[in-house]
Amino acid sequence: MKRRGTLFAMLLVLCACNDPEIPAEEAHKHVGRVRTVCGRVESSTYRSDIQGRPTFLNLGRPYPDHALSIVIWGRHRNDFTPPPEEQFLMKRVCITGEIRLHKGRPDIEATDPTMIRIE
Repeated sequence: MKRRGTLFAMLLVLCACNDPEIPAEEAHKHVGRVRTVCGRVESSTYRSDIQGRPTFLNLGRPYPDHALSIVIWGRHRNDFTPPPEEQFLMKRVCITGEIRLHKGRPDIEATDPTMIRIE
């Protein structure tokens, strides 16, 4: 299963390679598309108390005013070492993936560590 996630992540990177990177503040203009989005992780949290145990990495501004969230579900969390909420906090990162909307805010789901790169 991990191999399938890695292959999918590599395909996403290949699909987005012809498009320029966009800042997190412009992600809302690209909902439904695969893009590479870059920004600084201004806040992060691991929510072990809710279903799916998500980790949220909030780019551009801290939650709840973030420009984009990177969502890492609990089933993928152990693939990240150190824990993602520590590893990426206050760092400029880029992620390639499909931009979706959740409660009116854009997000990208990270299923593999190769989807996120620290700049």
